[in-house]
Amino acid sequence: TDVNTPTINHPSDVSYEQGTTGNIITWTPADSNPYWYNITVNGLLTSYDDPWLGGDIVMNIDGLSLGTHTAICYVYDLEGHMTSDPVEIEVTTTAPPVIDDVADFGYEEGSTGNSITWHPSDANPDYYSITRDGIIIDEGIWVGGDLNIDIDGLSYGSYIFVCFVNDTEGQSASDSVVVTVTDNVMPILTSPSDVIYSEGDTGNNIIWIATDNNPASYIVYREGVQVETNSWTSGSSIVISVDGLAAASYNYTIVVFDEVGNSAKDEVTVAVTPAVPELTQNIFFALLSIMVIFVIINIKRRTYKKN
Repeated sequence: TDVNTPTINHPSDVSYEQGTTGNIITWTPADSNPYWYNITVNGLLTSYDDPWLGGDIVMNIDGLSLGTHTAICYVYDLEGHMTSDPVEIEVTTTAPPVIDDVADFGYEEGSTGNSITWHPSDANPDYYSITRDGIIIDEGIWVGGDLNIDIDGLSYGSYIFVCFVNDTEGQSASDSVVVTVTDNVMPILTSPSDVIYSEGDTGNNIIWIATDNNPASYIVYREGVQVETNSWTSGSSIVISVDGLAAASYNYTIVVFDEVGNSAKDEVTVAVTPAVPELTQNIFFALLSIMVIFVIINIKRRTYKKN
């Protein structure tokens, strides 16, 4: 009869970097009548009733999750005697998340389908945030996988987007992308009709309307000489008074600019006709009055004769 309990050594506790391979525990039990063994990790069986014919028992411990685990080897002999040994396994990580370096790029203001996609990775993802010029525009729990942000609708200018990720160990990584929104579209400018008025008349204007996403300033020239400059608002009227001109023909030219320097131009001719002299006007109205009186008298005479 075998009354002896198997003996087993106590391997050192193990610590390894998460993701590495080739990590093992080797127990060296002994008994004159070896029979079978079990191994548990954190109380769960990983080997069950495996035959033990004597010699070492080797367990591969790769792939465990981050943290501390307990592996216990139980060995039995033919008489049912059992002995066991526990080994602590610590899985650590010193590797921060990895994130790709997305290239800077640009797009035309008003275009669609523009986005940034990052491809970060980590064995223990935790949190992410995306900022634009230092302000968080998206954040949440990062469960792994790609992170994408839609960047349509930005106005002309340059923006810095930063994607930040960290893992459950507090390690982090980030990547920044400069997005330049360009404006290559010229302002749209109406072309009003030429203006004709009699010298001395008032209330005569040229009215232009310009539209653009980034309006800036305009300059108006009369016969090549600047007569007005100011800022303008997209869709609003630019009103230029042309009163007070002497009888002649004049060329008015407007040039409107946006913030980028794109421009549009239009020309309008203003024709000022000579005024009718006041004396001539008086004579005309006097003759007209005499003609009206003559007509009235004739009508009365005809009426009298008929009666």
